[in-house]
Amino acid sequence: MNPIYKEVHAAPDIAGGSLQIVVEATQKNAVADGVLLAHGGNVTGYSLHVEQGIPVFEVTQKKEIFRVAWPVPVKGKMRIVAVLGENEMSLSVNGEPKVSATSPGLLRAQPKLGLSVGYDARSNAGSYEVPSPYNGTILSTRIDAGGTPPAVAKVMPRSEIEAGLASHDKALFIKQGWIRDPYIIPGPDDYYYLTGTTPNPGEPREQSDPYNTGLGNESIVGWKAKVWRSKDLIDWEPLGTPFTLKEGIWFEKRHKRFEEVPEKLWFLWAPEVHWLGDRWALTHTSPSPVRGANLALTEGADLKGPWTHPMGAKIGHRHDPSLFEDFDGVWYLLYGNTEVAPLSNDFSELTADPVQIDPSGSRIAPDGKEISVIGHEGATMRKIGDKYVHIGTAWSTDTGRKGSYNLYYCTADKITGPYGERKFIGRFLGHGTPFQDKQGRWWCTAFYNGNIPPVGRKGIETRDLSATAQTINQRGTTIVPLEVKVLDGGEIYIRAKDPVYANPGPDEVQQFAK
Repeated sequence: MNPIYKEVHAAPDIAGGSLQIVVEATQKNAVADGVLLAHGGNVTGYSLHVEQGIPVFEVTQKKEIFRVAWPVPVKGKMRIVAVLGENEMSLSVNGEPKVSATSPGLLRAQPKLGLSVGYDARSNAGSYEVPSPYNGTILSTRIDAGGTPPAVAKVMPRSEIEAGLASHDKALFIKQGWIRDPYIIPGPDDYYYLTGTTPNPGEPREQSDPYNTGLGNESIVGWKAKVWRSKDLIDWEPLGTPFTLKEGIWFEKRHKRFEEVPEKLWFLWAPEVHWLGDRWALTHTSPSPVRGANLALTEGADLKGPWTHPMGAKIGHRHDPSLFEDFDGVWYLLYGNTEVAPLSNDFSELTADPVQIDPSGSRIAPDGKEISVIGHEGATMRKIGDKYVHIGTAWSTDTGRKGSYNLYYCTADKITGPYGERKFIGRFLGHGTPFQDKQGRWWCTAFYNGNIPPVGRKGIETRDLSATAQTINQRGTTIVPLEVKVLDGGEIYIRAKDPVYANPGPDEVQQFAK
């Protein structure tokens, strides 16, 4: 067996209690097949898998398999809910009425083998041969067993963070709380400002479902942008939610759509805040209730509403929009993967057609085609020395939610290119923000993005993580020191300094020089 499919992970305690499993997955290009989730083995355990498009829930007790299957194949995206009760086991797909079978009863003991997501390791918990990896993308998994949810790590002690800030040589876990895409920027007032993709305030699933992926209809992501500030990157003062989707352009232009879609399906993704010299700008993307972006400006120097929308609905749908100010004072809008265009002085329009900026050269994607893009999301720009540094995010395998979520860069003499070859910044740094501290040293934000709870740092440099989405980052905000150098000839070198982030793993499809 391929060694990437031998690992198992911690699982919730299910002994003696009813069990509910919720998995969201998709398969766009083929008939879905393989294991979505498995816990235990061929003596005691359970699995949720797909057989040629047909979702199947199986429970194994004393080597006997009990089964309930969906009656027809499912194409595309599927949300599967499997329930094991004392008398009945059932399966429901995409909100359709459940199908059920007689239950073998609750599992009286905890399965000895741990949890696998995207495959089954070591011993089959269902009627298939291990590892039977799933051939699509798993968006989210959740196991409700009435017990204590998986534990989350505490932030580092203050003294350890202070020492790490001084030494600038290791990753620092600085802030608790569910977040994706953490964005830190120095403000005009000696504060660092932090925002990111977050749940709404008071969301109970931060405790009950701490490792929610934020994807699919099970997403914990809210529709309000939280912001914090800090003088020292240790103590963070909450500034509330200065912007929400109700203050965006689409709530005004397409209000009926907001009335039609329940609030639990309103999502505000990847917010950034930028100081413009006399006011703040906020950008973000949103898949629902309107698939669109926002570019909003404050009226004054305080990071709060009321907000204006100088581009109006012309902002349209631009995935992960970001802003960059050049040395001549011209602001640029970046978005997608990746297009860039200059903005007018009042931010009301683009003053030139967008230009696609890609690294030179190409690599072979899993489908055998050549690709030359920097990544697929989370693009941003920095000016270092005389070079424009284009930064983007991709999975190490170039396959969604397989492997590690990483950060890459390329450089050019002009913002519109041409850009040089794609280079590696750091493992587990995907959709992180490079920023400079008050001493001018570079850091990059990092966050939890995996299909399983965080894996250990020990030996991670040589571990192939391509079986499913995996990370060493804890749930919350981590900052990782970067080495940034201007080399002879003006070329730029950027690389994470902490050894477990510094080099590509064996699952990296592109070969990089160390």
